Amino acid sequence: MNNPDLKARSPWSRLNVVKVVRISPIQNNQINNDIRITGSKSFTNRALIMAALARGTSTLTGILKSDDSYWCIDGLHKLGITIETADETVTVHGCNSKWPVKKGDLFNMKQGITPQKIQEG
Repeated sequence: MNNPDLKARSPWSRLNVVKVVRISPIQNNQINNDIRITGSKSFTNRALIMAALARGTSTLTGILKSDDSYWCIDGLHKLGITIETADETVTVHGCNSKWPVKKGDLFNMKQGITPQKIQEG
């Protein structure tokens, strides 16, 4: 498999043994596992949005508390998603890919990922 990304990785990369990482929905199965990622507003917002679109409840620990993440959670609340926060842990009650609220005003503070992903959902 010819993957140009492999050539772009430095010797310092911890991903040298990983050829492809795919995240996609699975049918009729449930994921019960822990994933540990270092704090990042982009990762936090993506994880919040994926958890919001998931079926069931997701617990995210070690989130990066930033202005962007705050407004992402605020936007998800406005779309009808129930989210509880306690320190760096967030519990998200997913909507199974069906936003409870179809329209609303979301404050995006010129974020990159949040407005795009919410509109695609």
